[in-house]
Amino acid sequence: MEYGRIISESFRISWRYKSLWVFGLFAGSIGAGFSFDPSARDFFTGRGGLREAIESAGSAIGLEFVFAWVFVIAVIGLILMAIHLVCLPALIDGVNKIKRGGLFRWSGSLSAGLDFFWRFLGLAMIAIMIAALGFGLSVVAGLALADIDTAILAIAALLFLPVTLSIGFVLTSILALAQRAIVVRNVGIADGLHEGFELLRRNFLKCLVIFLIYIGASIGVAFGAILILGIVAIPLVLLVLIAESAWVLVVILGFIVGLPLLLVIIAFATTFLQNLYTLFYFELVEPGGLSKPASAAPATPLA
Repeated sequence: MEYGRIISESFRISWRYKSLWVFGLFAGSIGAGFSFDPSARDFFTGRGGLREAIESAGSAIGLEFVFAWVFVIAVIGLILMAIHLVCLPALIDGVNKIKRGGLFRWSGSLSAGLDFFWRFLGLAMIAIMIAALGFGLSVVAGLALADIDTAILAIAALLFLPVTLSIGFVLTSILALAQRAIVVRNVGIADGLHEGFELLRRNFLKCLVIFLIYIGASIGVAFGAILILGIVAIPLVLLVLIAESAWVLVVILGFIVGLPLLLVIIAFATTFLQNLYTLFYFELVEPGGLSKPASAAPATPLA
């Protein structure tokens, strides 16, 4: 397994086929997060927790206003989730056609994303149920361990952390590979999960390596984005220092320049990171396949 080749190929495809960035902007992460925090109970009931924040906001501006905003945010979240469940399979389909002899068209991959929406929704529901179970266990653990000595609690948390990370790695790997299997082989959810599990079982160390590469690349991309945005922000900061009365103009310029730049960075970075797992899947099922020349036609943003 040549991981360096996977990384370079992912970068090359992501940079050459910029129309994939539209999908990448909404494709999101490879899997759900799994957290078992013993202090989760305090978030709901303790000082400074969610309940206190809602009560404080409600007393200040009215509960109706607070719940109206919560409803609006929930609706926006559902819309973004629906777009994500179309763009992720569309991105996988695009890379599949680029690397495995198909004819890549942006509109064709979008259509494929729509076709796979319900299957990816089913996978998302499974991931959400597992995450909810993990969160419920964290709340129960927080309630059960509330009165235990702090030193014992710290030791228990240190022992529990490797278990949590291992579960997160296994579930994330199965989900990521299942997503690729569903799109590439056009199979159902059960068959996709079975193939993801079998690929993980047979290639455990390889999956661990690509998982660590994904995490490391994500951290590197985040630092790179912060650096780029920081460089762009320097002239704006200098403008504020020179003319304090220009802060309104600085905010407007920051929004006009910074937001599009941030969206471009997110789009490219997500495309690159998602392509890592797609190309890794191809290498598992077709060893050496990455060396084959791409036969797709040049991508056009709205073709």
